[in-house]
Amino acid sequence: MSLPRESERDSVKVGVYITSIHDIDFKKKEFTISFWLWLKYKNKDFDFHENLEIPNAKSVQREFYTIDTSGERVSMLMKMQCIMKDSWRITNFPFDEQKLRLSIENSQFDSRYLVFVPDTAGGHYDKRFTLRGWNIAVV
Repeated sequence: MSLPRESERDSVKVGVYITSIHDIDFKKKEFTISFWLWLKYKNKDFDFHENLEIPNAKSVQREFYTIDTSGERVSMLMKMQCIMKDSWRITNFPFDEQKLRLSIENSQFDSRYLVFVPDTAGGHYDKRFTLRGWNIAVV
């Protein structure tokens, strides 16, 4: 593996489609999220199948993945389920507002070599699992 020069920083187009958020446990400070994740990039050394990190994940389960390297760009699709750890302030219950966070990193390359760019085409979560009183914002 050869490190690219910083001037050759690659953009990694990333998108997510959330299929389920469940088992929200304020006492344990965790929740479970199921989602599809897709990444498109040029540098094959990034190898997100081996180097994908999800900070604050208690556990990560890759249920499915596929990689297409036939063109100039690598296209990767993964179906994942994670148990996430988070910290919420619930002192103003039932009027508090919570944010469930999901972020990704590459364990081998930092921002000198890659930058994540959101893929904003299409929806980002399954509308069937929304709950009354809950607002979902994809940032």
